[in-house]
Amino acid sequence: MSHNSQHSEDHAYFSHPMPVWMMLAVFVALVSLTVLTVIMSELTEALMIGQWELWVSMGIATVKALLVIFFFMHVLYDKSFNRLMFFSSFLFAALFIALTLLDSYQYQDDISSFPVSERPDRLVGGQ
Repeated sequence: MSHNSQHSEDHAYFSHPMPVWMMLAVFVALVSLTVLTVIMSELTEALMIGQWELWVSMGIATVKALLVIFFFMHVLYDKSFNRLMFFSSFLFAALFIALTLLDSYQYQDDISSFPVSERPDRLVGGQ
């Protein structure tokens, strides 16, 4: 009997019940940001954001990821050390991606001018 009561006490300690309205608000925010991403990708020329499209898209994706991390993964209610470790790894991954994409416009002309018949992706699967 005491084993079952101990189990239920541990479960109550680790659960982080959130109000339904908060979960629905996060859901609506995620859906809205997804719709915003789709609209932005369709209207890139009309919005005239040019090379900022990547940064705006990554910003929206980061906000969506933070909403999921904070509320659905319950990191908002976790211990400080766990939050520090999680967000430092998230920051490292974000910096790695951002720095990798930083020079993507530098070599875009070289990729576009490369003959289609000699592109490596056509040689591997196309023959």
